[in-house]
Amino acid sequence: MTVRHSCDNKPCFNPDHLIVGTPKENTRDKIERSFDGRGATNGNAKLTAEQVAEIRASSEKQVVLASRYGVGQSQIGRIKRGEQW
Repeated sequence: MTVRHSCDNKPCFNPDHLIVGTPKENTRDKIERSFDGRGATNGNAKLTAEQVAEIRASSEKQVVLASRYGVGQSQIGRIKRGEQW
């Protein structure tokens, strides 16, 4: 059994928002709610889709972009290569 979040907020610990289910049910929830944890739907996302588009279009150095957007240089590289977002 696993704990599922009815509010789709992983850090949430409100007992009213937590339900017990199977891993299969949890996966079904994820698919039905189109929540895959990528891009802006990721609870830890620091960037918006608009910022990612700006990063991909920019010819500035990764270190400059990382400083501007408050993320690591390696994150900028992964975005530019299409590995994330």
